[in-house]
Amino acid sequence: MRFSFWLLVAVLAVLTAGACRPREREATARPQRPRTTPRDQYLIEGEELRVATAQNLYDVVRIQRPAWLTRTVRGLRGNDATVVYLDERKIGPPNILRELSVEVAIRLRYLTPTEAQLRFGPSHGSLAAIVVEVAK
Repeated sequence: MRFSFWLLVAVLAVLTAGACRPREREATARPQRPRTTPRDQYLIEGEELRVATAQNLYDVVRIQRPAWLTRTVRGLRGNDATVVYLDERKIGPPNILRELSVEVAIRLRYLTPTEAQLRFGPSHGSLAAIVVEVAK
């Protein structure tokens, strides 16, 4: 009697597990979403730098990541909330990007105020940063 009970439990478990598994036909009938590389909201590099209508780095940022130029940081907005660095050297507010050619940069990176202060030290203040990385 005990053996037949456990045999019945085992058979039911196998049948239940098989019923829960999707059938091969049903699994392949569903169309697959095309895989795209996820875009990093804090980074512009490669093909994203090569915007046909961009005449300078300010245009690239304005087209690719406009939020970098309009974010509010501790009550400050836009030019007052962000500092631009050319590699490790502070060069000014975001408007300075208008003077930099697209060919100069290999990468643009947005740093939150906390990240910027960790990277550039307490003298940076509590502002966000856009770092223009150039080829060395």
